[in-house]
Amino acid sequence: MKRIIFDTSVYGELVIDHNSVSKIEKLIEAKKVLIYGNKVIRDELREVSAKSKLGRYSKRILLLSLYDKLVSGHEIKIGDITKILSEKYYEEYKKLGGAEPFQDMEDDFVIIASASLKELDIVVSHDTKTMISGLAVSAYKKINLANGLRSPNFIPYAEYKKKLNFIDPPI
Repeated sequence: MKRIIFDTSVYGELVIDHNSVSKIEKLIEAKKVLIYGNKVIRDELREVSAKSKLGRYSKRILLLSLYDKLVSGHEIKIGDITKILSEKYYEEYKKLGGAEPFQDMEDDFVIIASASLKELDIVVSHDTKTMISGLAVSAYKKINLANGLRSPNFIPYAEYKKKLNFIDPPI
């Protein structure tokens, strides 16, 4: 079973891609994947404007409902060790030449730290310019190696979606 965490940006894509959601649900039912989340992701989804609509429905409600449905009780707790690890990622990211300020990267680094500490297999993100950029991934891998942690595989959402297309359509 693959243990996966979707970055906040992925939920924005999934909420309009019912075919992919059906395939993910099929994988969950077949116990081939387990989707994790954390408070940072859920809080970012809650920040979507209450006035934002998708058709006639509240986009925020749709996003939160999708998150709750996919994560279904597999929320990773964020503790002090997670925050310390995320700060170490940022320090290494800066050493490698990263230019983004910590405030802009903090949530991304906390998500990766929680995935690394929980030993998840895959992180899927639509955010290839920051969260899963080459510099950020190098920082995660170096810090995880130094701390005896296994790094998850980092997959852009577009690549993950291509993999989903090889799965038979839901019946």
